[in-house]
Amino acid sequence: MRAGGYQSIAVNNRDVNPSDQMAAAYPDLTCLLRNEVISEAFAGFEDRALRWKGIYAFFGRLSLIAVMLAMVSFDYQITLKSIYGTPPFMNSLAAAFAATGLFSQAFLGLTHAKDRWLAARFAAERLRCFKFQLFTVLEEVTDAETLAARVKLRTSEGLAALEQELMGGSSAILEFSPFDVLLPPKKKPAHASTKLLEDAASVYEILRFTVESQHFEDRFRAHDSETKFPSAVSEISFMSGAVLAFIGILTALLPAGWHLSRVLTAHEVVQWVDFLTWVLFVLSAVVAIYERGSASQQNAERYVTFGREVRRIRTYATTHMPGSFFEAVREMEHLMLREIQDFCRDVKHSNYIF
Repeated sequence: MRAGGYQSIAVNNRDVNPSDQMAAAYPDLTCLLRNEVISEAFAGFEDRALRWKGIYAFFGRLSLIAVMLAMVSFDYQITLKSIYGTPPFMNSLAAAFAATGLFSQAFLGLTHAKDRWLAARFAAERLRCFKFQLFTVLEEVTDAETLAARVKLRTSEGLAALEQELMGGSSAILEFSPFDVLLPPKKKPAHASTKLLEDAASVYEILRFTVESQHFEDRFRAHDSETKFPSAVSEISFMSGAVLAFIGILTALLPAGWHLSRVLTAHEVVQWVDFLTWVLFVLSAVVAIYERGSASQQNAERYVTFGREVRRIRTYATTHMPGSFFEAVREMEHLMLREIQDFCRDVKHSNYIF
């Protein structure tokens, strides 16, 4: 799924909104390149998806940070307080951290931010796929004029059907199946325009195969790099906490007369070991929840899998174009619909809630 990108490097959604030069180069396919009705509907869902995703990520991560700091404050109270006392601001600060964490978690639950993001993203990606599914209309026409009229009609029918489907709310996502979306193949007219078909194949290659290949590769690298540091922090924190816990257990088993035993059983040492042990375990748990909420590992695996599939379809299609054009379009669009289904599944299983 689209999740933004590097604005200074690439233009987002350039497949839905191609450049003026692209549209001018293929005037007979303007109805497919610049479908303003789809673009306008897509823009609304895209803005909503980005807004709710930002809210979900911000308050989810804020809750994790606040809860962790509250737990560290509580840990201090039961371990190091007896050594260093309690600073005047400690209780108020701990209460503020706890309140912030609880508020953020409650806000996510009450606003259903993740569900709103998922619903808007699902609708936006269905519209993106629908735009390219319209390339199969070329099976039914022989000239540009008929193509424009047929695309307009099919757009109206498709958007009406999609709007009705989305009225089902969460059930539209839960019951979504890629097999129920694509129309069955239709026989190509005997006198179809060869130039029109060749142009369509070129446009589809540029806007669909190229854009999706770049998108999947870019997002795979981004999510793969995002998983490395949190995973390392979680593993190191857990192992370090386990080592400290082992040291605490070992201390109780050492003979009382040993010098090492006297050092390890000193009040300050015991309290610091207890404090650091709990801090490390809390840090490991919080990072693990962050990884679950961001779903970077699942995203990276999904992007690399579907990226390979796109390259496979593209390799076969470009070898046999334009003869295999409609077959390639259907296979590619079915793949993209499966990606939507897998994305929805991954988001459903990811959250920042404790």
